[in-house]
Amino acid sequence: MNETPTSYDAQLSVAAYGVQETILTRNTPICCRSLKLELIEGPFAQLGGNWTFTDYGEGSRVSLDLTCEFESRLLNLFSNALLKRGIEKTVEAFVSEVRRRHDSC
Repeated sequence: MNETPTSYDAQLSVAAYGVQETILTRNTPICCRSLKLELIEGPFAQLGGNWTFTDYGEGSRVSLDLTCEFESRLLNLFSNALLKRGIEKTVEAFVSEVRRRHDSC
């Protein structure tokens, strides 16, 4: 995977109902308040979105605005389950990485 001073690539494997797919995205931080997500490789005709980080009391609120369309009709049938599990895994991985980076400071 690629990492530059302005972006980094991330890979996510998702499995549900016997279907497994791997997604590769390019993630570009924007002014420390959001992260632009772009598809590099995966089972999508279209995938893009933004993570947004907002100060929220003692912590932060993280939101994800995602637009996607699968290339495969079969995956479109399972898209809700796949996306739900994929988003859960993405958020878990994201929180874990933030904690790792925060603890190393």
